Amino acid sequence: MPAPTIKIAVVGPLASGKSSFINFATETRESFTETYIPTVPVRIIEYEAPSTTRGRSETWNVQIFDCSGDTK
Repeated sequence: MPAPTIKIAVVGPLASGKSSFINFATETRESFTETYIPTVPVRIIEYEAPSTTRGRSETWNVQIFDCSGDTK
């Protein structure tokens, strides 16, 4: 049986910290940066997340869509 997939879209205003939160939550960056780098237009982060439910261990495929806050 293939691993279940979870898709999460993160949206919000420009420079609100969406990418920083995603980087922290997915451990893709070790620390926050002082320099603002806007996301253009969308960044997709894919990773596998372990889960244990009712004593059963499994892996979930997670896709996070980091959407730009720019209205252009």
